[in-house]
Amino acid sequence: MFSLIIHGFLFETRSAWIVWSLILFTLAIQLPLRRWIRFLPIVVVLFSLIGFSYLDTFQNNLMQTQRTLTALEKGNAGMMSSGDHIRIAAQDAGLAMFRERPILGWGPNMYVYLKPEFVMESNAKARNPGAFNAWLKVLVEMGLVGVLFSALVVVLPMLQTWLCLSKKQARKQEKNELPWLSFGFALGAFGLAIHLAFIDQMYSFYWFHVGLALAAARLAMEQKKRRDYDLR
Repeated sequence: MFSLIIHGFLFETRSAWIVWSLILFTLAIQLPLRRWIRFLPIVVVLFSLIGFSYLDTFQNNLMQTQRTLTALEKGNAGMMSSGDHIRIAAQDAGLAMFRERPILGWGPNMYVYLKPEFVMESNAKARNPGAFNAWLKVLVEMGLVGVLFSALVVVLPMLQTWLCLSKKQARKQEKNELPWLSFGFALGAFGLAIHLAFIDQMYSFYWFHVGLALAAARLAMEQKKRRDYDLR
């Protein structure tokens, strides 16, 4: 966990910071107060050190994001950084492809081949073959059917483990860590899914982690069923 947090900030990517912010927000909702008190000193010290070390980088990325949002609002692409300009062009091209075949998409690996026909700008950077968003590629290549199914696979473990932890009986069993471990796997897979909105491929490690999250959620649900049966 320590290594994941450090590398998330070390790579200086906005996606990693967004992911960790959402993970902490989710934990803040789910974790009981006594567990927060146990881990809060570690979280405060760790993020204080990271925040102090990468304050300049964080401010620069924040300013870059603000410039991009302002450019989109005013319709002035020249205000964007080159990286964000390429991403916006890829997004616009992908959405244009999606509108033509929204249900089943264009087929596997077609985004790269079709992108030059849908990019509105003629410069070389805008015609970069990348989508910079794995979910956009799924939307284009597999349509609504594919993207909804892919999203359901990663959201399902979150819903199942959240249901297990919502039971008062589960919260009272302090020695039973299975629901919390299952929730951790599900939350990790959900974080990776968010990160995929900033890179091109749903790589094998992502699907491996989703598989672990589904397996852990099934164990937690089976344990919940046995506990509910015993209470009856």
